Amino acid sequence: MKNFILEVLVTKKTVPNFLFFQEQINSKLILLTSDELQRELLFFIDYLLSKQFANREKKRKPQFGCAKGIFILSPDFDAPLTDFNDYM
Repeated sequence: MKNFILEVLVTKKTVPNFLFFQEQINSKLILLTSDELQRELLFFIDYLLSKQFANREKKRKPQFGCAKGIFILSPDFDAPLTDFNDYM
């Protein structure tokens, strides 16, 4: 996961900002002595990452009629099937 984040940040050319924030985060992370608070921080980071990438993964809704002409139905499509005559 860390490599992916670094790759995204490098492609956006924000390495100096990233290093600045990383130093600040690390300095404050040292102050968290409770395992419970560190665990909560990890959950919060995961939440932020999922929120960030959720916007990119939205699927487009298909437009009505976008497959027009791809599927052709036979003219007798609504006619009763002869195979089911015994059941009718």
